[in-house]
Amino acid sequence: MKKEVVVWKVLDYRTRASVGLKSTSPLFLRYPVGKFVKPMVGKIFCFSKKQYATKFVGRKIVRWSIHKAIAINPISIDTQAIHEDQIVRFWSGKTYGWLTPDGTMVCDALKCID
Repeated sequence: MKKEVVVWKVLDYRTRASVGLKSTSPLFLRYPVGKFVKPMVGKIFCFSKKQYATKFVGRKIVRWSIHKAIAINPISIDTQAIHEDQIVRFWSGKTYGWLTPDGTMVCDALKCID
């Protein structure tokens, strides 16, 4: 059964694309407004609340923006407080689970609505 939930997605503000990934990566995705996007590999990362996405972005990363979205079949992988080294390890693919930022979710597909 397909479950749709409102979530928050962090994107590169210029390209509306995945952050922290090269465009040649099989994990790289662009998110046009109003269209569902499905990953070629794995699942899409998002946040359960805007406050978690804002905390993840912080003040240091000015090239990222936060967008409201609809997620298909989201699964929570919430953890503990965020630290800068966790962000680096999280996006490098070297860790998951207990080192992911608070409010982290993964989903099968995602549609940005703003």
